Order: sequence, then C-alpha cells, then structure tokens
Amino acid sequence: VEIPASGKTIRIELSEKIYGLREVVVYANNEDPAYRIMRRAIAYAPFYRNQIETYRSNTYTKGNFRLDKIPRIFRVLSKVNNQKEDIKSLIGKMFVMEFDNEITFKAPDTYTQRVKAAKSSIPKEFDMGEQAFKVVTSNVYTMNFLSPGAFRYYSFKLEDVEYSDKRVVNKIKITPRRKSGELYSGYIYILENTWNVYAADLSSTELGSTMRYRSTFHEVKPSVYLPTTYDMSVDINTMGVKGNGRYFVSIAYKSVTVKADKIPAAIAASMLPATPDKQIAQQTEALPAKKKKALNEIEKLSGKNNLSTKEAYKLSKWMQAVAESDEERQNRESLEIKEFEKVKVEVDSLAFRTDSAYWEKVRVLPLQVEERKSYAISDSISPPDSMRTLRKGSRTITVGGEVGPKSVFGKIFMGGGFKINENSSLRFSGLTDVVKRYSFVDGFSLGQTLTYLHNVDSNRYFILKPSAYYVTARKTVRWQTDATWHYDPMRSGYARLSFGHTASDLNALYGMNSVLDGITSFVYGKNFIRYFDRKFIQASNQIDITNGLNLMLSLGYESRHSLENRTAWNLFNKTPRENMPEAWYD
Repeated sequence: VEIPASGKTIRIELSEKIYGLREVVVYANNEDPAYRIMRRAIAYAPFYRNQIETYRSNTYTKGNFRLDKIPRIFRVLSKVNNQKEDIKSLIGKMFVMEFDNEITFKAPDTYTQRVKAAKSSIPKEFDMGEQAFKVVTSNVYTMNFLSPGAFRYYSFKLEDVEYSDKRVVNKIKITPRRKSGELYSGYIYILENTWNVYAADLSSTELGSTMRYRSTFHEVKPSVYLPTTYDMSVDINTMGVKGNGRYFVSIAYKSVTVKADKIPAAIAASMLPATPDKQIAQQTEALPAKKKKALNEIEKLSGKNNLSTKEAYKLSKWMQAVAESDEERQNRESLEIKEFEKVKVEVDSLAFRTDSAYWEKVRVLPLQVEERKSYAISDSISPPDSMRTLRKGSRTITVGGEVGPKSVFGKIFMGGGFKINENSSLRFSGLTDVVKRYSFVDGFSLGQTLTYLHNVDSNRYFILKPSAYYVTARKTVRWQTDATWHYDPMRSGYARLSFGHTASDLNALYGMNSVLDGITSFVYGKNFIRYFDRKFIQASNQIDITNGLNLMLSLGYESRHSLENRTAWNLFNKTPRENMPEAWYD
C-alpha cells in the first residue's frame, strides 16, 4: 500500500466466510493432547529428514551484527586479525552483509552454492572469511525435540489449534525439563494427519546469551513442505560483552525432486495423492525383504489411533529404515571419520559489481535505517569492502589477545619469547616463575623452564622443553626434559621423548593442583598431595593409520621411591600430615 504525501484514505471490507468446526473429543486421562501429536511427529521425522533427493533454489541472505560493550581489559589486550586496528573500532557500529545465491542440493547432504552477488559494509581490515558466504544447512527434523528420547528432556503442551486452507495446524509449546544451552523453548507448529513441521519459533540460552530461531515452511509440491525462511537472532550478554546480531534467509525453490520410491504405502495417499495404488504396490514389491518388513511394521503402527511412546520410537526406527538408502545408512553407521566439505562455494566473477538497482530487485527484507547508514559510511570511507579481497581457504575475523609483554625487560620479568632466526624461537618462563611451588617434601622449588621451537616448514615443527629447579629442603635439583617432533601433520603424527628426576603426585590423574596445594601448605599447613621420587624415561608415538583410527605406542622405564617431609614451616605454625597415602596414614 503506497500512501502519497498528501494522504489517502483506503477502505477495506472483508467478505463473510462460514467455517464448519470439527467435533471436540475429550479423553478421560491426564495427558496433554500435545503428547499424542509429538509421538507422531517424532515417528515421522526420519521420513521428512530424508524425503528430498535434489532441489535447486534462489536464496537471499542478510546478516548484521553490532557490539555495544566490551570490557576495558579486552579492549586493551585484543586486536583484530593481528592488525593495527584495535577492537574499539567495532563498538557501537552496525555491520551488514548481503548475498544472492543459487543453491543446488543433492541427498544426503551435499550443497553447491553459487554466489551471484555479494555486498558488505564490513571494512577490509577485518578480513571477512569464506565461512560467511555459506548457506544455512540446518534441518529442523534433526533437532533434539524431534528425536527418540525427547520426552525425557521436554514437556509439551497444546496451546492452540488453527485452521488454514483446509489444514489443521497444532501449536505446541515446548518447555525443557532442565536448564541447558542444548535444549530449546518456544513453539512448534505441526500439521494434523501428515505430522510434518509447519513453522517453528524457538530460543535457547547459554552463558547469558540468547539465540532465537524462527522458520516457516511452505508446500513446494503436493504434500511436500520445505523451509522458505530462516530468521535467527542473538543477544549477547556474556562476561561484560554485549551485542546483538541477526541472520535472515529467504528461499525460493526452482525445482524439487522427492524420493518417491521410498514413500511407505501407509502414508503415500497423504504424501503423494496423485500416485495410483497400483504404482505403490509395484514399488513395494520391488523392495528388498528388509524394507518390506519395515513397510509392514509401519502400516501396523500407522493404523493405530493412539501410539505409546515406545511404539512411536519403533515407528521412527522403521521410518528411517525405509527413507534411508543403503549408502546413507552405511555412512551413518560407519565409524570412519571423513573430512569433507558439505557446502562447495563458487563466487561469480561479477558478484561484487552489482549496483543498487540489482539489490532493490532481489532484496526480500528491506534495509533498516542503521543498515542503510552502515552502507553509506562504508561507501564514503572505504569503497572496497572486506569481501572483495577474499582468497580461498584463509579468511576469518579473529579477535585475539596479545600474548606476553613486548619489551625485553617485560619478557625477562614476566616471561616471553625471543626470536632467534626466521624459523626458531626461545621462550623464557620469566623471573615471576622462579618460585615454582612449595611443598613439605622439597621446600621451595627455585628455577626456570625454557622452550625452544624450530619450524621445519609451515606444518612440521620440533619443540625442546628443559626445566631445572633447585629444591631448598632436600638440597638437590629436580629436572625434566621434554622433546616433541610433529612429523606428519596430515596424519596427526607426533613423536615424544621425556626423561628426568622429579617429585610426582601419587594421584596424578585426579589429584589436586600443585600450585594450590603449595598455597594451602605455605599458609595453613594443610598438604593434600602425596609425592614420590621418580626417575624416568618415556618414549611415545602417535599417528593416524587410517581415517579416524589412531595408533599410539608408548615405552617407558621408571624408578620410584617414597619420600618424607623435610620441612614443616607454614604461616600459622600448623603440624602437616606425613607424606603418605591417606589409607596408610589412617
């Protein structure tokens, strides 16, 4: 509706329409009707998760973010991508990016994404990454409230029943039974009879940050519903950091292919009304014995008016058996860890040369006032935005803290690294680390740790880490040397050699931190760690011999002896316990 500056009055009259309400059935039990609906939705989730064979779509994406507050200590210590620009330049500014994509999907989870146009107000100094291009691949049917076991973690309530275009939509409230960032709360809308998701409005909270997830589905083919919008927003309020962001996606499908040969006969009538019964029977006869059995079980369970929770989980299992191909099942059940890219991104050579007229045509969600200002500032100050200089495989926005002091005195006092040459460096633990710990067995441990790093190339490196500490009560030196050789990065190949003469915790795996034990011993005379004398040499090797299967070999020799307390000094002059395990001592 366009209203001119002079004003205009528009009169809209709605025509009368008669609705016939369905009968209401009241059951004499205490269970909310939502549980009946959710049992069906959980049972049918594997089918809808594997329903699509291929699709092609045009996708418009817009994202924005803004940091409103960052603690002073973070502002002082942090910088962006190791550049001179500090993180303060981000505070209070709205940044926005837009993409016009063409997406091709092929089951089970392969996406080819062609970026036809891209626009961003994020400055090039912040080095936008390729990950920012990638399309949303989340699937509502993989979320935990639609998985077997959901009733252990969620409670459900039927809030409303809506009637739309001869469809009955059940609005169900989801409430987690315990607090967890992995659990959602909000509403899910389920279609009656077909039991697929019609819409979702969910949120989750973790560490003070709240994320809201909204999605709507439309019928893209007869009885085939796919998501057409994603609208995700996040409010950050964690450790003094405050900010917000939004990510919006609109999808228009050009073609969709359904796995018609895997549709169970029991639900084929509702899923594909145009499919003749004879064709369904022929498809069923052509199936292997295992899938025929699955279809029979599905028909038995689908015919029941009220499924129990156990029956719903069984139906979900049979649905998965029918909907999955043998290849998909083998990939799901395989223990092999395969590293592959689900989304392959191709950027059109003219993607960054589109004008405002192009964006006015493809832009589904209008720009906010702040977003328009962000583009205007970006165009006037730094026309080349962060995405124009994108190089494949490298780029992300990283905010990192500066490690250690910069001055020579600071490095000597607090510890820091010194560059020997282009490939080698030496790190000194610093004068503040001279007193390593205090114990009644050794007294004060005074010494230093050095770390020598040599980079053979960009991936392989060698580390030598010697340490030596004089212990005042025992009047001897405790020492240890560790050598690590990272020789095969592609297969996680590490070789290690350690040897030395130290005092070790008898309960090394689950014992107390030695620094904390030193403080309680020094101040209160309470010693919790029981030490033993250890002379040792140990060699180990680790390598990935095939995808996901690691081989680890270790060989070592140790000489162990018991130790006694050599001092009892503490601030409150308490009597410490003997250096013996508690069971022996008592």
